Amino acid sequence: MEVIRKRSWGWTSKSKTNRDSPKKWAYFGFDATQPSSVAIKPARNGCWNCHDQNAAVEHSFVQFYPELLRVAKEKGTIKPSVHLESK
Repeated sequence: MEVIRKRSWGWTSKSKTNRDSPKKWAYFGFDATQPSSVAIKPARNGCWNCHDQNAAVEHSFVQFYPELLRVAKEKGTIKPSVHLESK
């Protein structure tokens, strides 16, 4: 699971799962008062759409992590729709 800090009063996370979402990826939002959360509905919300359109591998932004990007290139798992700048 990848956890991303979202403002000072809450957190978001994403998880790859077949149980919570038919699209395999579920996004969760937490605020400072919640001990737990359920997947954000609908499944294709803003988080899901951005990751689906812009993440290099499935819903993960490996293009911002040099070592992960290297492995993705070696394994051929970068989505054809994602255009990476070459340095």
